[in-house]
Amino acid sequence: MKTSSALLPRHWIKTSLAIGLALTLSACSDTSDTVAPTDSVVMSQAVSIGSGNSKGVLRSGTMPTGNGTPGIIGSNIVEARAGESALIDVSFDTAMTTLYAKIGNAPQYFQIDLSAAVDGKALSIGKAGLTYRVAIALPSYINAGSFTLSLSGSNGNLTTGASTVQVNVKSATIPAPTPAPTAAPTTAPTTAPTTAPTTAPTTAPTTAPTTAPTPAPTSSTQPTATPTAAPTPVPTAAPTTTPAPTAAPTATPGSGSNAKACFNPTLFTAGTVLDEVVRTTDGDSGIVLTTTSNIKVTGTKTFNGQQAIESVYNSQARSTTNPEFNSDVVNSLQYSQISGTTANFLGTHITATSNGFAIDTTVTLEPGRQQRFDLNPGQSFDQTYDTYTEIAAAGFSQGKTLTTTTTTTITYLGQESVTVPAGTFTACKFFDENTSTTSLTGAPSSATQTDTTTWFAVGSGYFLKSTSTSDNGATDESVLVSGKINGTPIQ
Repeated sequence: MKTSSALLPRHWIKTSLAIGLALTLSACSDTSDTVAPTDSVVMSQAVSIGSGNSKGVLRSGTMPTGNGTPGIIGSNIVEARAGESALIDVSFDTAMTTLYAKIGNAPQYFQIDLSAAVDGKALSIGKAGLTYRVAIALPSYINAGSFTLSLSGSNGNLTTGASTVQVNVKSATIPAPTPAPTAAPTTAPTTAPTTAPTTAPTTAPTTAPTTAPTPAPTSSTQPTATPTAAPTPVPTAAPTTTPAPTAAPTATPGSGSNAKACFNPTLFTAGTVLDEVVRTTDGDSGIVLTTTSNIKVTGTKTFNGQQAIESVYNSQARSTTNPEFNSDVVNSLQYSQISGTTANFLGTHITATSNGFAIDTTVTLEPGRQQRFDLNPGQSFDQTYDTYTEIAAAGFSQGKTLTTTTTTTITYLGQESVTVPAGTFTACKFFDENTSTTSLTGAPSSATQTDTTTWFAVGSGYFLKSTSTSDNGATDESVLVSGKINGTPIQ
């Protein structure tokens, strides 16, 4: 689920699965200090599952099943070490367009578009029929243990029953400590080459959304294309036609003045305190989260080697329809830079705890994601940035990993009236076209597109609303329920 918050630079980072896991753990009532493979709900948030170019999307509900069962090539028991990928080859009598996977008795399942998975690595044809390779990326902080994975498939004409595989997880490899230095050798020492750190598989954060990360129930940041029926008799899945990009809306005639009317430097001034409530509806699952946050701008700090303005968030999410996604208070630090009327968002650091267990997640955008408020109606600008994720949990640390490269075009559409639960405001309207190329451990990268419309209040500069539509057609919405700047409600 994509999440939201309200201060200007905070709408730019879409929640990655790693962040979603940190927030989910804070809501977990398990008394253990570790992430157990037997906890199917947390494991569904922790792992990523894909096939070839296609990354699975987490759905709520019961996994589709029908008659007959797919075959598992080799043993029904597979092993993998935390921080690596478990590989499963599943065979069908005929071509499938969609694969379903569920961990244990979780109330969610993964939906994988196999029409996008045929890349020479995901699909093979043999005596067993058509075989698809499924990769399960296991984070390094998963404890040793076992879990079951159920697999079924469909092709538009039929849906198979489920086959079950047991996945045994071994503990992640702990690097040997560096020995203490000894006396200098008599010969000149040779400089040892630097060994690239092993990247623990994580799910990449999706493109920057309109609002900052807050407690999230799911991570569906990487939507896949709608499955298409496989052609007959050719035993391969039919390719999916790439959807045509959405054209940026044109500015409304008489749509108002320069966007600087919606830039408020107070939001970036040390000592400023914000109190907000934001309601987010996830387009894929329909789950509604209401997030209450207290935010304080603390001043200039160093982040990723740069001087940046730090803001401290204390946030808590609640859902009346899905209380299993309620969270404890989550603490996060967010970093931005200001140049004139341009804000540049550099990244965030999130700490989530549950009964003494903590996950630290750092997401860094290089060179940063800009929001310009010097535009006239109809003007736009382009930018490209890389997103890196670093996770530390349960005594393990994953190094800084490139997860997403995003290219975006942001167009200022002018001013208009917008109504949200917090009231009716005159607002600056922006339209973002984002294309992200995301890496999936154990599989080639894939590209997705997200179109986002965002409204900021004239005068206060406060976030009011955003709608974000992914290339699978699902639309997320975030709206401001209430907001205060230094105790005064926004107007």
